[in-house]
This record gives sequence, structure tokens and C-alpha cells, in this order.
Amino acid sequence: MKKNKLKLIDKVKPGKIAKRDISALEETLGDRELVLFFLSYLKHDRNASRAYKYLHPECTDQSCRVLGSRQLAKVNIQVIMDSYGLGVEKYLSQLKCGIEASTKREVCTGADDFGPVYSTIEEPDHKTRRHYHQALGELLGIEGKPGVAVQVNNNNTNANIIDNLQDDELDDLIS
Repeated sequence: MKKNKLKLIDKVKPGKIAKRDISALEETLGDRELVLFFLSYLKHDRNASRAYKYLHPECTDQSCRVLGSRQLAKVNIQVIMDSYGLGVEKYLSQLKCGIEASTKREVCTGADDFGPVYSTIEEPDHKTRRHYHQALGELLGIEGKPGVAVQVNNNNTNANIIDNLQDDELDDLIS
């Protein structure tokens, strides 16, 4: 079982979490077993059952669902985010950068004796900005989640039917 846990540390990509960060996570979470579970949870697409099964292959699937859920409940995500400096300020600064995203491209602006002359121009990157505008709109309550259709011309015929019923007819229908 220890070999399996050590493989997890080795399989973490170098750019993501360094080995020194594992000790920092251990200080933050207070338990090495919980740190390994959390890393396994991230590795397995935030699936607590698969993460627990990876660390404890001898467990049944049902036990992994229960015990993985219990382990996940012990992880305080806010503490981890705070330890990495990820908070509201960071989110808002990234949101601002995304809204102001731009792209650079080279444009032929003429020619000289040696051939065409290219200049680099910077223009808004609307494809990138669109996602950040969506997130900001949701935060401000201006936009809804994508794919959610809101019907604004709802003619509720049930309300009209109920309005036309007499009280005694309504009582008969209810009882």
C-alpha cells in the first residue's frame, strides 16, 4: 500500500504540485493520509470514490464511496486556497485580466527595398474575453448560466382556468 501512495507523489506533474508543496499541504491539512487522498482526488477528476479506491485497492466500491466521501468532508478547501494565495482578490484580478485579454498579430504595413514590412498590432481577443464576460455577468446577476433559456412571455393558462372557476367548483376538484 505504501508503494501505491508513493507512486501518486511521483506521478504528479512537476508544474502542478512540487514535492515541497506536499509538505506544505501536510502542514495545512495536518495529516499525510489526507494530503495523499486530496492529491488522488484531484488526479481522478475530483471523484472521491475513485481517489479512495486508488489509495486502498482492497476496499469494495461501496466502501470506497462512503469512505471517500468521509475523507473529502475532512478536506477544508478554503484553507488550501488561502495557503496558496487563492482568494477573492486573486479571482477578481484574474477576471479583470481576462476581460482585458488581447492578442498580437503581424500585419504587412508596406514594403521597402528588402521586401514587405510587418508591424505587430494588438487587438482585443474576443474569444477569450467572452468567457470572462460570462463569469462576470453571472457574478453581477446580469447573465444566467449558458444554455438556460428563460421564457419571458409565459401565458399561464392554468391561472386563467382557476380564475374562471367558482369557489364551489374548485372545492369539488380539490376533494
